[in-house]
Amino acid sequence: MKIQCTILTGYLGSGKTTFLNSVLRSPELQNTAILINEFGDVGIDQDLVAIDDDDILILEGGCICCEYRGNLAGKIKQITDSYSPERIIIETSGVANPIPVFETFSTIPGLKDHVHCSCVVTVVDSVFGLKNIDSSIEGKLQIASADHIVISKTDMPEGKANLQELSERIRTLNQFANCHLFVNDEVPAALIPRLVNPDGTHLLDHSLPHIGDTAHTHEITFESTGIEFDGCLSLSVVQEWIDDFLTAFAPYTLRLKGLLNLQDNSDMAVLQVVRDIVSPITYVEDDHGNRKNRIVVITCDIHPDLVREELNRLAESIRNSKFSDKDPMLHISRTMF
Repeated sequence: MKIQCTILTGYLGSGKTTFLNSVLRSPELQNTAILINEFGDVGIDQDLVAIDDDDILILEGGCICCEYRGNLAGKIKQITDSYSPERIIIETSGVANPIPVFETFSTIPGLKDHVHCSCVVTVVDSVFGLKNIDSSIEGKLQIASADHIVISKTDMPEGKANLQELSERIRTLNQFANCHLFVNDEVPAALIPRLVNPDGTHLLDHSLPHIGDTAHTHEITFESTGIEFDGCLSLSVVQEWIDDFLTAFAPYTLRLKGLLNLQDNSDMAVLQVVRDIVSPITYVEDDHGNRKNRIVVITCDIHPDLVREELNRLAESIRNSKFSDKDPMLHISRTMF
């Protein structure tokens, strides 16, 4: 019997990892292997997923719809050779076009005989979903290729206000998908059976609306830059850090994620920013025990030297003890499309 595979996609900051954690709490979806695609070289999402590390494989360094499709096949083979999962969930990066990912399962020799990609689930942010649809072909393709669309953040006032217009826009891109509301981190009950036992029919068997070239092209120039450093930070310093960065880069910032070692806390603080909205700090256990701070910011349509200059300025502030009493090790990585 073939292993069922679900592609979980959605634009940057839509809430894919939050949704994935909620899915994994369902008893029906135990014995699921997770493959997480990180955009850029500094990975964070694997530390935010509540599952044993042995069941997670990370595909870093770029978008799996692009040059890493062969690597994707290799990772899936590693999963099937090493474990006996009932299903696989692939969480794509926020800038992925899921159509080439889906096609991988029918074009890579040996893969289609063992794994069946049976479902595409797209998480759509009700706060920024309309803006993402208007500004990005990836946002359109993620919706157009979905079997199931999960609309997140509808508990926020902006999300509620946008819901009707967003739903109408979704229907212009995809008439076949089932739409679900993701409220209070609860997976819609009607969606669980569809993930456990997909019906085997896929939207890509239907004709997609014309929304542009679906080949490997990114309409927006994305930049992933990460820093990694030692030291203990105060919450007030983190707030100042974020204020300074967003003051300079809010118009260009799509996503900022961080795991931070805050004072007087044994867990790692999770920093989440979508465009210019900063979410309340949450905490996860420090599974690695190294207490390293990691921050990844994804920007668009801005020259990388400007972003790097601002990060270097922040790094100098850290070295001057503004942020920490330890000299950091700074790592800057860049991936452009």
